[in-house]
Amino acid sequence: MSLTSTLLKNYPFRNLFKIQSRQLNLQEYQSKELLRSNGCVVQNFFVCGKEEKDLDKLFDKYDYKEYVVKAQILAGGRGKGRFINSQFKQSGVFITTSQEQAKFSTLDMLGRRLVTNQTGSDGVLVNQVMIAESVPIKREAYLSILMDPSTSGPVVVACHLGGVDIEKVAERNPELILKLPICINKGITKEQCEQVAEWLCFDNEAVPYGLFNKQIY
Repeated sequence: MSLTSTLLKNYPFRNLFKIQSRQLNLQEYQSKELLRSNGCVVQNFFVCGKEEKDLDKLFDKYDYKEYVVKAQILAGGRGKGRFINSQFKQSGVFITTSQEQAKFSTLDMLGRRLVTNQTGSDGVLVNQVMIAESVPIKREAYLSILMDPSTSGPVVVACHLGGVDIEKVAERNPELILKLPICINKGITKEQCEQVAEWLCFDNEAVPYGLFNKQIY
């Protein structure tokens, strides 16, 4: 079951009519680029593909204290996944303070198939790897805006417990998930932004209306 299906399971609205749908799939690094271009703060990162000829020169441009190497595939569960025939015996997410280990991890991921709980046993071929600057985590929270087919419009989904195992949280403790439908014509309101901030245990100042409306929504 997909993440969207899990989070919107047992949602009180139902389709009144069928609509034509179009799926837009973005890799994680593409989503970060989109957020950054709209004024949102994201961690520093760069992307390496199979066509990269000089890995040393690429890494020399970025001096991070700690590196997060992440395989780019259109599937979740990468951190708990496994590569087929990997020399490094690593998952789809590798964290290290060593630039040399980050390079080795990147080379080991590229061109291999990653198996996760959302892929088949054959896995998905990794053609790109994102190398990000690690940032300290004080607390994790989950926030997304999904298109809900049952209302033919957007819905904000939020949980204060973080997003690493959000599918399991949604299945085991659905009462912890906020599902807030947004009027497609009016957009998100100030009151709804405040409701989201309260649900995530943030101060209202942490999720100001202008930021949420103009830069995220």
